[in-house]
Amino acid sequence: MRKAISLFILSICLFYLAGCQESIEKEKQEKQGQVVVTPDGKFPRFLAGTWKADKNDWQITFGKNGNISSIVHILWAEKIDLEQGQGYYYIDGPDPNEGTYAYFTIGPCEGSYDSAARQLKVKIIMNEYEIRLPPGSLKGRNEDYFEGKISKDGTKWYADWRSFGYLDEAQLPDINDINANPEKLVFSKIDAK
Repeated sequence: MRKAISLFILSICLFYLAGCQESIEKEKQEKQGQVVVTPDGKFPRFLAGTWKADKNDWQITFGKNGNISSIVHILWAEKIDLEQGQGYYYIDGPDPNEGTYAYFTIGPCEGSYDSAARQLKVKIIMNEYEIRLPPGSLKGRNEDYFEGKISKDGTKWYADWRSFGYLDEAQLPDINDINANPEKLVFSKIDAK
């Protein structure tokens, strides 16, 4: 009888611990892809919607709750819907008979907003990609960081963009040079959420 009671109590404890672990993991996934707001913690409504850069085809869409719901990435100039900040995508190329395709893995995509300073930071990580066309293929990963001030009227984001591309079998990016010379982008709000 004691063994049965001990086993019953042990199974309840294990069940409880598994539930807690699942809850912690779910909370981590939900925070991934979020824009963390300081100092008040409330995501401002004016940030929700799609922001488009004045060059390089970048677009970032923020949901009402501060999640990054989609992007248009410089490496793939089509909308990428994100689920909890990351995802795997495969696209047939222009000529599947030639074996053309593209795949990429996105994540994490997240940011922070300092409402007192009106400073928005966003990080977009492309963990892995391969683009195969008849002449050859490109394979690697990319890290993109955007940081800058939001205009007082909430319609422009003046961002410094730092992009670190890691192509397989190519020279590593010059991190110091990229950090010292960010590209200047102006994002405009093109729709509201």
